[in-house]
Amino acid sequence: MVQLSVEEKVKRYGLVPVVSFQDAGQAVPAAAALEDAYLGIMEITLRTDAGLESIRRVKALRPSVLVGAGTVLSAENAKAAVDAGAEFIVSPGYQDDIVDWCAQNAVPVFPGCVTPTEIQCALRKGLRTLKFFPANIYGGLKAMKALNGPFASAGLSFVPTGGVDNSNLSEYARSPFIAAIGGSWICTGKDLEAGDFQHITATARAAIDILLGFGYSGMGDAGQVGGVAGQTGGTARPVGGAVGQAGGAVELAEGAAGQVGGAVGQAGGAARPAGDAAGGHAAVAEAAGRNVIMANSIPRTVFYLEKKGFRLLEGGGAAGPSAGIGSGAGIGAAGIDPASGPVPGGTVCAGPFGDVYSIMLSGN
Repeated sequence: MVQLSVEEKVKRYGLVPVVSFQDAGQAVPAAAALEDAYLGIMEITLRTDAGLESIRRVKALRPSVLVGAGTVLSAENAKAAVDAGAEFIVSPGYQDDIVDWCAQNAVPVFPGCVTPTEIQCALRKGLRTLKFFPANIYGGLKAMKALNGPFASAGLSFVPTGGVDNSNLSEYARSPFIAAIGGSWICTGKDLEAGDFQHITATARAAIDILLGFGYSGMGDAGQVGGVAGQTGGTARPVGGAVGQAGGAVELAEGAAGQVGGAVGQAGGAARPAGDAAGGHAAVAEAAGRNVIMANSIPRTVFYLEKKGFRLLEGGGAAGPSAGIGSGAGIGAAGIDPASGPVPGGTVCAGPFGDVYSIMLSGN
């Protein structure tokens, strides 16, 4: 597996649970609940006295979780958080001393920037991924789209926080200038106080389903494979993040889904030509008699599949884990269907029963 930078991991996870612990004893169970949903990332705020100790405990007992410190208001706060184990810093606004300290110590930092002036300050410091907070107060997606216009060539992307939950998450997940979405709705104070860690896991799983934005098209004979409820005519149907497969639900968030045919190709379709409709991809696949799985992000989908046990093969393909899927068949080069050749904007995968899938970008 390719080693990703902290910033790239944040983007691949796509979700950043923002958590304020009143009791550091809640931190490790909360981290475990998130990891049970394959969401191994937390932003632990310094709003409470339990913040630093919570960071220490999670990094000591759940070291695989990517932990950031939020509500960092000074360089001294940043240093204390990093000393406690924080791997990235998040501040509600732009502040030179925080950004400078992080740069000097090679610590990723995501300052809050909601105006062109703040964005230009951040860009001058070499920052390209910025928090947008509070997103619902400062104009949400419309504001970020407008700000992205003049700064798109600089590689700007946002991590909106505030006013986002599972009810409107899909709008953000489909936007190309959104690096990840942060918020407290995944791991709420109410659930922490009640000790309802199962609900935290369930909420995280639902959020991942929405984030990935799966839709399914069944085409030709391959549309009915082992219980796959394929739609005739190649019409994509939303499946809430799940794809029926081999007589059971193949759900990424629930555990079995990434099984999307036991294999996933890498890279071939990370970039999709502007204006290239998802229906065009479906038409290509229909001609080849294949199934199509639409997703909001191919790299992110592959990232979650890998966390579920898939491994990339040389040549760009990926195979399922050795247990729990079936044959775990591999595939050829990324973006190449053995039957039909290159598929624009997509990645091909082969199922454990010989069915062929393409993972393609959904239309925005």
